[in-house]
Amino acid sequence: MEANRPTSVTVFGVLNIVLTAKAMVWRAVAGVVGQSITKIPVMVVLRGDPFPRGWFLASHILGSVAGIVIVAAGIGLLGLKPWARTASIVYAVYAIVATTVGTIINLTVVLPRVAELAPGLMGGMVGVSCGSVIYLVYPILLLIFMTRPNVVAAFRK
Repeated sequence: MEANRPTSVTVFGVLNIVLTAKAMVWRAVAGVVGQSITKIPVMVVLRGDPFPRGWFLASHILGSVAGIVIVAAGIGLLGLKPWARTASIVYAVYAIVATTVGTIINLTVVLPRVAELAPGLMGGMVGVSCGSVIYLVYPILLLIFMTRPNVVAAFRK
């Protein structure tokens, strides 16, 4: 490890790789399972309504691309590549916006339609939507640390 590399750069480099690899596996499993389950109310809504279906598909594709970018950025952070810091910041902003928009769509579009099909599932679905707010922690921390003066200085050398 280079002597002037901030510890946070190493930590986020490793986390970018590990957390994203885990998320990509989960995304693949969820996609396969989601295709095989047809009677769950959320899947009925996603399959039967063009807007939520389109949002789900777009967010799945964009999330997969973002996953590839952040893994590459993690590798680049470990090598102190300036583009990796920029990619991490762009990813953090994307993740914050995408999570916020996704939560709003879940709460205002998907959940009301699920409630029509299965009112008893509302508690669990609201919990899932609120849980997505927890997902904001990592990109916010990434954004904060990638813009700290010592990190900015490390990538200028």
